[in-house]
Amino acid sequence: MKVVKFGGSSMADAGQYRKIRDILLSDSSRRVVVVSAAGKRNKNDHKITDLLYLCHAHSQYGVDCSGIFEMIVSRYCGIRDELGIKLDLETEFAELKQRIDNKSVTADELASRGEYFSAKLMAAYLGFQFIDAVDWIKFNFDGTVDQESTYEALQSQVLGLGVVIPGFYGLMPDGHIRTFSRGGSDITGALAAAALDADVYENWTDVSGILMVDPRIVKDPKTIARVTFDELRELSYMGASVLHEDTVFKSISKIHIVSGASPEGTWRLNQRLSKNRANRIRSVLKRYISLPDTVIVEDSRGIDWQGLYELVEASDMQYRDEVLDIIKNTPELANTHRKNPTEVRKRKLVWLHGSRPWNYMYKHFFPKLRSFQLQIVIEWEKYIPPVPPAPEKVEIIPEPEPEPVPEPAPEPVVIPEPKPFYMAVRTNMLYDAALVPNIGVEFYLGKKWTIGANWMYAWWKSDPSSWYHRTYGGDLEVRRYFGKASDVKPLQGWHAGLYGQMVTYDFEMGGRGYLGDRWTWGGGLSLGYSLPIKKRLNIDFNLGVGYLGGEYKEYLPIDDCYVWQATKQRHWFGPTKLEVSLVWLLGRGNVNKSKMKGGEK
Repeated sequence: MKVVKFGGSSMADAGQYRKIRDILLSDSSRRVVVVSAAGKRNKNDHKITDLLYLCHAHSQYGVDCSGIFEMIVSRYCGIRDELGIKLDLETEFAELKQRIDNKSVTADELASRGEYFSAKLMAAYLGFQFIDAVDWIKFNFDGTVDQESTYEALQSQVLGLGVVIPGFYGLMPDGHIRTFSRGGSDITGALAAAALDADVYENWTDVSGILMVDPRIVKDPKTIARVTFDELRELSYMGASVLHEDTVFKSISKIHIVSGASPEGTWRLNQRLSKNRANRIRSVLKRYISLPDTVIVEDSRGIDWQGLYELVEASDMQYRDEVLDIIKNTPELANTHRKNPTEVRKRKLVWLHGSRPWNYMYKHFFPKLRSFQLQIVIEWEKYIPPVPPAPEKVEIIPEPEPEPVPEPAPEPVVIPEPKPFYMAVRTNMLYDAALVPNIGVEFYLGKKWTIGANWMYAWWKSDPSSWYHRTYGGDLEVRRYFGKASDVKPLQGWHAGLYGQMVTYDFEMGGRGYLGDRWTWGGGLSLGYSLPIKKRLNIDFNLGVGYLGGEYKEYLPIDDCYVWQATKQRHWFGPTKLEVSLVWLLGRGNVNKSKMKGGEK
């Protein structure tokens, strides 16, 4: 025989009831069903238990709760009508509403009605027997469950037939209804399984599988294909709602945080990064779990050479055996007495075969090393039921307990690093040399695409020589980077682009002037190369070829007046853009690691 329990999300609407029926019909041994109150149908919906507690609060302060109560009635009557169940719910709801208005119902009793009506509907839909929780779950005066009376009461009522039981509540010795803590239907299911000596206790949800971590913290967590009861106790203690924590006995004795970093960057920087990662996960644990400081132990390892060795060993990368030999047999540091010791192992890897193995590991392995592991040591108490008094004194020889089997180490939980951000600020040194101040920006869009804009402005005048120089305008360019250098990091290497430009100008040289008082516009294709020179500096070479056209006026400056000579049109095909720009790299992770001390040469 199997005892099956269905949570609130599995009882949310008529469609979920049909799924439950199919689950039960697929296995005839599923004869005892424990249900929760109806949960949310979507993220904007309300749990029935929350609405019932709200009704009680309204009544205690003399606030009308008719609107809230009607939502509850509508939910259950809607499920009944959609499934075609013949059950009078209106009468019971009317009596309950009258008791709410008279303030003659306790908060626990009112909260329990969600499970009660769910069980009534499910029993009628399946054609199963309804057994109210107050008829078998018995509490002691101190709020603990009287297991002996509880087990006997349920055993006497379950006679091999299919039954539906509401979870979450039971009966006090004084006749009042008492509820478990929120999520307590799990406790009801565990008690039923223990009382009936069930072969299997199944806890069903509307989520496919048990998730390894909280999806609110880690995006797209993996599911656990198989979990032991010991592991389930661990999940329950850590806050997983898959099973109520009061159904297990647990105690965390130690949480070991092991953190590391990837090899790029200096040794001291990696030590600091490793320490910061350990501190970060400690703060996350303290935020969500109340634990004493002595339980959490940090192990900041700096560069995770062991992790890199395992990744290389499991791969088929080129020069694999040579890389493994260097990691295993070359010391990490030399001259350790100095402030900045020599990183011998890293240098050998960087120099190996022209840095090809290093670049491969940088792309495929290093991101996986920027992480941490949690090793959780859990101790739990074993529940021993009371032994009834023996009619006579007997000698009990205990059987030797089996040797403990070590549990497999938990898989590492990886909290992703903050996403990198790449942008650049530039100035065209050719324009600067021509006394035309200019500035540009470039933003990385992803997949080697960028968008950038440049602006220039100059206004120079010298009356004695009749020299006049005015120009302003700019351009907008979309680029696509390509080549090996762009595979290592964005905003470097070869690039091709499409640009458009607009400019206006006024030049007077040697007594003749040219005025473009309307915008001169153009566009074309560009090709260039961005060369890293420092940690956050590049030199960018860029040539654009295309069209430039527009109207301009030719004039003569005579006696402080400008005498118009002619209006002409310009139609130019050829080079329209030439840049030798100094580029400042900005943003998180936007550095040339090959130009950093201790990095790739």
